Amino acid sequence: MSMFEFKDIGRNIRERRRRFGLSARELAEKAGISRNTLVRLEAGHPCHLATIEKLRRALSMAADQVLRPADPAPFRVHRSGDSRWSVAVPPSEYRRLREDEDPRHVNDPVERRRLGALGFQPAFTAVLDSELTGGVTSHAIIEVHGRGWVTNHYGEEFVYCLRGSVIVTVDEVPCRLEEGDALGFDATHPHRYEPAYEITPTTPIPLILAIVTMRPGEQLPPPIETPYKLLNW
Repeated sequence: MSMFEFKDIGRNIRERRRRFGLSARELAEKAGISRNTLVRLEAGHPCHLATIEKLRRALSMAADQVLRPADPAPFRVHRSGDSRWSVAVPPSEYRRLREDEDPRHVNDPVERRRLGALGFQPAFTAVLDSELTGGVTSHAIIEVHGRGWVTNHYGEEFVYCLRGSVIVTVDEVPCRLEEGDALGFDATHPHRYEPAYEITPTTPIPLILAIVTMRPGEQLPPPIETPYKLLNW
């Protein structure tokens, strides 16, 4: 990993910390690292990947958000061919399922369907590289292969059903979305996604667009104690 990439990581961590109104000391304590280590990382100095992982979790970031390079343009555009589909389990679990140079991502749609059919993956998420630097929204598309784990995170969430039909359950209240339907909810509340029909080799995999908006003065909610999160590293 080059120094340039560490500078990107440090900048992304610093911007996210400031958006949550956290001091360097507060974030360091939350992540279980020293303040000096955080200050050095934010300045672009190299550090252990385990340290970056602690900060990623403390700030509720997807791996691709941590690694995002700087872009001087007045907008950010995501091209469909650049999508990287993240798995929903830790690498330690996924490595036991199959060999892959990058166990965090499965970009082959045939392989995603295979793993979903086997029950290994309830969903695959592609974080879109359209988030503005220092912006207040995060964007992703999610393939829903099965009942996902209950999760919660910061912000308000907007869900738009792009393909198929999904059931979004918020606070144990289900809502069925057909193609073209949209839903908004408080993402700090427990929620999950699941297909609204049985997935077979010939049925379309439900696809949703999810946009999370940070609110002024936002605080990260306590995480729900579930085995895994949908955007694990």
